[in-house]
Amino acid sequence: MMMRSAAALAGLLACTTPVFAGVCQTTNLMPEVLAFRAATAGLPPDQRAARFVTEVVAKHPEFFKSDIFGNDDELRGYAVRLFDPDHPEHFGDYPPLTDAKLAAFSADFPKVFASAETRFAKAFPDFACTTPILFGPSFGRFGGSGGVGPDGVYRMRFGIDMLAMIESPSDLPVLFSHEMFHVHHSQVLGNALKQNLGVVWWGAWVEGLASYVSYRITPGATPKQALAWPADLYERMQAPGAMKQASAQMLLDMDAKGKTYGLWFHMNESYPGLPSNAGYYMGYRMAEALAARYSLPELARMSPDELKPLIRAYLTEQSK
Repeated sequence: MMMRSAAALAGLLACTTPVFAGVCQTTNLMPEVLAFRAATAGLPPDQRAARFVTEVVAKHPEFFKSDIFGNDDELRGYAVRLFDPDHPEHFGDYPPLTDAKLAAFSADFPKVFASAETRFAKAFPDFACTTPILFGPSFGRFGGSGGVGPDGVYRMRFGIDMLAMIESPSDLPVLFSHEMFHVHHSQVLGNALKQNLGVVWWGAWVEGLASYVSYRITPGATPKQALAWPADLYERMQAPGAMKQASAQMLLDMDAKGKTYGLWFHMNESYPGLPSNAGYYMGYRMAEALAARYSLPELARMSPDELKPLIRAYLTEQSK
């Protein structure tokens, strides 16, 4: 294949990174990434990855410079996954990522995000979305991830290659709404939210409420979609005795952190008889119960001091 000239490549990469028109400040790196892939298609994968780090990554430290990717050497190693046609990116049992799927997904997701943003702003009129949101390749490292960049600014990032592998188009509205709620929740609660991060009962509430909100405001969504991972989480927690067992255990673990937190919220970790990420389901059910008495905006603004006795009472009742 004839390679494009360096000047042509420079012209492709000099284009302005697209920004969506909406409430959130969004930056989409995918057109630049796809242009780079097309322009370097004839090079060996390791050379493509090396050039990607110097020609693309260097321009966008806000997306790529974090502990998720490590230093430039580590980043080059991850980037090879996106630039080796003989060993395409893959995750678990999902089909490998193809050029056609990545291109189609990259073309579709901005419209889906814009629609989800409109619905979210309608459900939460005080939604300010001061957190920058970025879309780019994570080389299979994450689908959605919040983090502080080298400039000290907190941003929400979406790994479009990862999402193209593990999500269907119908799942995206729920995913985007879930992550937008985290942005909104952090903004309306401020330090009150941050002070309790990593504590079991608060983790259940924060993740469960985001899951419940994404279900409630997305037309046609199902609880299974809202809880997402593992795929059978909702069904397994519907099994006889599962809710009772989980409620009794979470009562004991309410204020726990560290390894115990991981049993509720980390993949491939769980209590015997319960699925991974059972904490998401428990929080979903808490939010569902309280939504009978409070609106979604009211739930978003409830402080930890207000919520903790309500959650303890809920778990106590469910454990009987």
